[in-house]
Parts: sequence; structure tokens; C-alpha cells
Amino acid sequence: MKAISDNVIIAPDPAINKIGSIFLPSDMKEQKLNMGGKIATRFKPIWGTVVSVGPGKKIKGHLIPPEVFPGDKVCYGQRGAEGFIIRGVLCHRILQEMVLARVELGDNS
Repeated sequence: MKAISDNVIIAPDPAINKIGSIFLPSDMKEQKLNMGGKIATRFKPIWGTVVSVGPGKKIKGHLIPPEVFPGDKVCYGQRGAEGFIIRGVLCHRILQEMVLARVELGDNS
């Protein structure tokens, strides 16, 4: 499967991810936050591996190349992620701008 435009297809990693010495559960439990009398909902981020990336986003006729590539480990938000199954593997389709971070080898931060 090949992503188009600025879409990214990601395979979520198993239920509990470990980055350095920090364990990050990727369950979809939402948190209710009190924001000055208003209740806001926040979901925990998801960690996964990029499967496919589109060629990029066009802005005013110029192609903006992608910043993530197949095989990258990334963190992304649940909002807007569309789930589907490819060859028995759950995948999410998101826009590249929804990727929050990319894990780089040797990154100690």
C-alpha cells in the first residue's frame, strides 16, 4: 500500500512501549482536564512504526517533502487517526502534521 499526498500510514507498536527507561502505555484511555471551568479531553499519544509515506503536501504549487520515512519510530495523537487492517495488521492513517515526534537512534533526550 502506498500513501498519497501528505498521508502517513503507521503500524502501532505493542500495548506497552519503552523509550529509554520510561514505560509508555499506549491504551486509549482519555483524561478529563478542568480548563478554567471547561472540561477538555486529552488522549495519550500512540507510538508506532511508519509503514508508508506520501510524496508530501502541495502549498501554492510547491511540494513540501515529508519529514518521516518508512521504518521511522514516531509518536502521534489518536485524534484524526483512521484505523484499518492490512494483511492482518492494524494500521492508522494520519496526516504528517499529526506526527508529534520521531525517535532517532542515539537520542538521549
